[in-house]
This record gives sequence, C-alpha cells and structure tokens, in this order.
Amino acid sequence: MSNLIYISPLDIKGINAVQELGNEQSFLNYLDYVDFHFVFFSALYQSGINSFETELKFLPQELINNPFWRERFHQINDKVYSESLAKSSTILRGNFDIEKDKKFNAPQLEYILNHFSSLFYSFESKIPFVCTQFVQAKDFNFLETRLSNELYSSIINLYSLISSTDVQTIVPQYSVLKKDVKRFEDIATSSAFRQYSESLELLPIEGYSKSLNNDIKNRALRIYNKHTSSLDMKSMTFSFIKSNKKILDLFTNKITSVIGDFVIESFEKVISENRMVHFYDFKEAFILRLFAERINELQKVGGKEAFEKVLNEMKKQPITKAKFHGR
Repeated sequence: MSNLIYISPLDIKGINAVQELGNEQSFLNYLDYVDFHFVFFSALYQSGINSFETELKFLPQELINNPFWRERFHQINDKVYSESLAKSSTILRGNFDIEKDKKFNAPQLEYILNHFSSLFYSFESKIPFVCTQFVQAKDFNFLETRLSNELYSSIINLYSLISSTDVQTIVPQYSVLKKDVKRFEDIATSSAFRQYSESLELLPIEGYSKSLNNDIKNRALRIYNKHTSSLDMKSMTFSFIKSNKKILDLFTNKITSVIGDFVIESFEKVISENRMVHFYDFKEAFILRLFAERINELQKVGGKEAFEKVLNEMKKQPITKAKFHGR
C-alpha cells in the first residue's frame, strides 16, 4: 500500500533555490553543507508519506538515482497539471490586483496561483497535496486587499468546510538529517516504522477517528522512545474537505461565484465517488521559512558580523530574487 502525495513544481523549485542559496560559499564559511532535498523528503517520509508525485526534471539526479529514494518518485500528470494551472489563472484573472502585489517585498501571485493549482490537481487526481502556506482561511487575511471581494468571500466559504485534525508523527532531528543518513534509513526500514506507516496510510481513506488517531500516536511513540536521540515528535495537521451538497450550495446559491463552475464541476465528481479532498500542513517547507531558518542558524554560529557579511555577498547577486520565485 502506498501513501502518495502531490508536490507542486513550484514547491520543488523553492527547495532547489534554498539548496543553492543556503549552500553558497558565504554560508559554508560558517556552516556545514545541508542537503535540503533530503531534509524535506525525509521529514515527509517519516510523517508517513512514502511516495511523491512531482515534476521529476526539477529534482537533482543524485536524489532520483539514490537506491532508497528512486522508486518513490513519480512523474506528475502533465495534462491534469496544465488544466489545473489554467483553472487557477482564470480564477485570479481580474480578481487579484497584480500591480498592488508587485509593490510588496514578497509578491504572492505565484504562491496563490500554485495553491489553487494544487487544489484542483488533487480534485482530479485523488491525490492529497503538500500545503506549504494557505492551510486555514486566516492564512488568506493578509491578501484581502489584493483579492476581489467575491474571490475573498468564495475562499472563506470554501475553507469554512475544511475539517482538520492534528496527528502525532515522528520527524528526524535536523542534526541527524544533516549528517547521519544511515540512521534515517535504518529507522525507516524497521518493522515498527512499517506498522506506524500503515496506520498513517488509513488516514486519507477513512478520515479522522479517535481510535485511528490513538493508534498512530502509540505507534509513533514506540519508535520515538527507541530512538530519542534521532527523532522528535511533531504534530502534523491533516485537513480534508468532505464533499456534500452543502458545499455546492455555497457557490450555486450566489449570483456571482468567482470559483464557481470549476468548484462545482470538481466537487460533483468528488461527491459521485464518495471521497474526500485532503492535504497536509507542511509549512516548514515554505521557501521563505526554510531560508529564514538557515539565516537564523548563521546568526547563532557567526553572530551579527557573519550575517551582515553574507547579506552583502547576496546583494551582489542580481538573480537572487528570481531564484526565490522559482525562475
């Protein structure tokens, strides 16, 4: 049984950017090299996700060829991805103030476009997706002035129907991920981990139940207690939209519905198949957060002087901003 998850091309490009920027020589003068791809996928793996659907051409070859990982990556459905991106673009066209967005230090157009694209991809493919930024309705609040009233209202309506549950999972400690790959693989291939992973695989199928949640927690604790020097316990938010007529009514009863036909079409298919749309809160993977953690690590080791020196080096690179936006 495979617990497959969709990771958008933009999210992979974000990891690539942090991998490149966070390991530039100006950082390595003070810090150890970090394989951010390994950090990202290992954290997901030990949270119960053992297969990844993404754009393979953006992954480093050494990762794809690694004996442990190579069978776990799958190419995205290009047709579904293109259609999902087109739907997202249509939704935002005329409903997102691009000019106003450009005035902010961290423009959000690409990120919100990516989020809706991932949502529609999940609708169509039946695969949950990694959500790195917009997990709850309140996560859209800072964008309210950039969104049309209709789109903002539609988003709030949609997110009001999301149910979330916190599941206790295990994650490898950062220090282990940086230096002890063998330790990670030993834990990940153990029988105890296999039992824990099998319990997590039921979550997308059955949804939340107290007994399943307790089973996951107990199995996670069993592994954690055996490897306390290598693992941490983490609460991962698992969110799902249970499809029913109430959802459709939120949109069809409105004179103007921005998300409109796309949501109705997608949910009608989901309802007919009696399934849920779900995603994992993995904000730790958001590109700006990852890079902020690398900066914090730099300041702890080298102090203000190191931070200012690295910052000055980065300012000399005109392509830095483009890297952060996956270009």
